[in-house]
Amino acid sequence: MDSSTNKAAVLVADPNGLCLKKKGDINPDTAAHYTSMIRLASQLQGFESNSSVSISIETDQSTTMVKQYDDMTMVFKAPSKTEGDGSSSSAVTDGEPEPQDVSTEQ
Repeated sequence: MDSSTNKAAVLVADPNGLCLKKKGDINPDTAAHYTSMIRLASQLQGFESNSSVSISIETDQSTTMVKQYDDMTMVFKAPSKTEGDGSSSSAVTDGEPEPQDVSTEQ
């Protein structure tokens, strides 16, 4: 993995899905897809017309957050932590830390 894939990215799209600005490793051709997704999500039953809707997409490689501000769509993409970078790869299910072996050999 090169250093550009380890950095966050941002994309701003207009109401028609046209990419107005992007920074980082994110494909500007996806702007219309994100705009369409957030627009459809805001039409789901149960949301008030003035409520703020956001979408979070998590994969092994990255986490992407899509949010609409007024009529602009903002996309924030950050790489997921990988093994060896100090993060734990195991899931915590009940909020309790995993037991660790603290015994020492004499």
